[in-house]
Amino acid sequence: MIMLLSGILPTMAQFDAAENGFDPDSRLILRETQLISPASDSSEGQHIEYLIDDNVTTFWHSDWHGTYSGAHYVQVDLNEETSGYYQLVFGRRHNSNTCQPTAMKVEESLDGKDWTVVKTLTLPWNGDEDQGQYVISDMFRLKGCNHVRLTCTQTNTNTATWHCAEMQIYPADKAMALANAITELLNQYDKYLPGFPEELNIGSGFGQYSDTEAWEDFQADLELAFLYADKLDAGEEVTEEEINGIVEKTDADFARIMASLVTFSMEEGYYRIVGNLRYYNEVDNGEIDLDGNPVLEKEYYDIAMYGSLDGWLYWDAKDDNDARYLWKLSMEGKDVRMINAGTDM
Repeated sequence: MIMLLSGILPTMAQFDAAENGFDPDSRLILRETQLISPASDSSEGQHIEYLIDDNVTTFWHSDWHGTYSGAHYVQVDLNEETSGYYQLVFGRRHNSNTCQPTAMKVEESLDGKDWTVVKTLTLPWNGDEDQGQYVISDMFRLKGCNHVRLTCTQTNTNTATWHCAEMQIYPADKAMALANAITELLNQYDKYLPGFPEELNIGSGFGQYSDTEAWEDFQADLELAFLYADKLDAGEEVTEEEINGIVEKTDADFARIMASLVTFSMEEGYYRIVGNLRYYNEVDNGEIDLDGNPVLEKEYYDIAMYGSLDGWLYWDAKDDNDARYLWKLSMEGKDVRMINAGTDM
């Protein structure tokens, strides 16, 4: 597969987009008015424009005074509906070794109200030497949005608050993005195929996945994905529509499989809880064998759970005439509630 351009770059006062494989004129954040955040700190977060001033010595900080309780995010309002593959360029604050983001959740929205998670990006942090450095994220795909939200979900010091010196989004190289999309798809799903470590348990029993049609479609999806990967490795053309199509179809078919999980369910009512093994007693049938010994016959019986008057549970020979061997069972969510009919406990 094609190697991706991502990771930590040397410290620089101004990010050189062209030198790092981006078109400088293609950046998505052009003006400070595109940036908003409800989590800006009262003292060090009042200049959100610092995120796009090409200077790692200035920074924006999310609330660290405890006045904001929601998610700490920066929202980018785009100038038009946007789709395609992109990368985040993240410039770290140069004089702090705390509250440095290591994971950033990307969400997209058409109306700024309903949000869909796109991907959570990993932002490598290797220690103090990473202060003031730029990080180029992995690629992510926007499927059509007017707004992008970037929420820090992890920092190097496990804080909700975070800071950033520079932030920009650039379109990714298309050939690299398509190769990356297929690689990520296969890495995500091939482990579930027959013979692989996490092969899905398909069937109609409890704990199995019952949608066999979706399972067949899923296997066909990955077969096609492997074919596309081979074609890309061989330098053959695979269109963006084909790549996006197989990614979306595989996601949808896997979701169908997951939705068909057979869970335990039962009607509310009174039940006897009977053991799976049968027990027996040896009983003298009144006859004598040739050696003069009594002939013993096995009398089999079932054991069942019963409740004692002091609140304990026991197994003993099933007694159909004793209410303590009856249990009222009902579903509470995914759990089963048991009440003994004889003791009401």
